[in-house]
Amino acid sequence: MLHKKILKSVIFITLLNLNYSLNAQSNNFNKFSIGFTAGTTGLGGELATNISTKFNLRLVVSGFNYSDNGQEVDNSVTVGYEVDGKVNSIALLVDYFLFNNKFRLIGGIVRNQFEINGNAAAITPYVFDANRTFSPDRVGSVSAVVNYPNEYMPYLGLGYGNALSKGNALKLNLSLGLLYSGSPELIMQGTGLISPTINQVASLQQGLNEFGWYPMLNVGISYQLLKNQKK
Repeated sequence: MLHKKILKSVIFITLLNLNYSLNAQSNNFNKFSIGFTAGTTGLGGELATNISTKFNLRLVVSGFNYSDNGQEVDNSVTVGYEVDGKVNSIALLVDYFLFNNKFRLIGGIVRNQFEINGNAAAITPYVFDANRTFSPDRVGSVSAVVNYPNEYMPYLGLGYGNALSKGNALKLNLSLGLLYSGSPELIMQGTGLISPTINQVASLQQGLNEFGWYPMLNVGISYQLLKNQKK
């Protein structure tokens, strides 16, 4: 699978660079920073340490939850709906610094749990004509789940800012990249008269197949705990 090939390539390149860096440098893991991040994977925090003068290692944890509910009137039937979404992300990333240790290439592995659950059900009877009325149970309900089949995803990106560089202990950090997530999967279930709605799964899934990459944009503030003027 393409996902596995990309994942193996990222791991191999990252380990190769780390091995070279560790062999070439003796002044490693002597600086640390903590930080706050906000972006497309939610709000979170990060820990960073130096591997060498050109490489930093970062652990980033982030996430968010979303909920919504309400009612809509359709063909004289009141339909109640609920939507819940969540993203939980744990990333192990390596920064390779360019141009005076400010701009960086980023690679790593992300455990990204993304899921959206939704359901809709009739809460009032449906009056078809003067002689036929269908109860809410007879009208039925529809539920749907969207998630990603791949839990571990390779990440590549670009960034600006070095949490462990000399100067002010407080730093602004920016990054933009892509996770190779694979296409999200849609699962639908239905009951009652509206259950044929789930027959649209194939066409809806075809549209979701175009979203094989998950964008990651992050803005962060970091604070260097142990400062060292050599970098």
